[in-house]
Amino acid sequence: MRGIQRIRPLVGFELEGATLTLSAERYDDPPRIESIHYDIAIRGEADEDQLELIHTNLQRFSTIYNILAPGTALDGVVRRGDDAD
Repeated sequence: MRGIQRIRPLVGFELEGATLTLSAERYDDPPRIESIHYDIAIRGEADEDQLELIHTNLQRFSTIYNILAPGTALDGVVRRGDDAD
């Protein structure tokens, strides 16, 4: 979520809020997280191109994403959300 706040001025849209939903596949033997799926719903005035730019920047520059990516399958979406999400 911090990454979205950091990227917002570069992309140029008003952020009203965001919701992050994560699900992970975990194994006990050996202990590891096999995969993580994320859904980021952005509330604000971002258009589809801006949402794609946010997603690309999060994948490239997010510390947590880059720590997990080498050993964990990561996939997800950044999409427009509303208060019903």
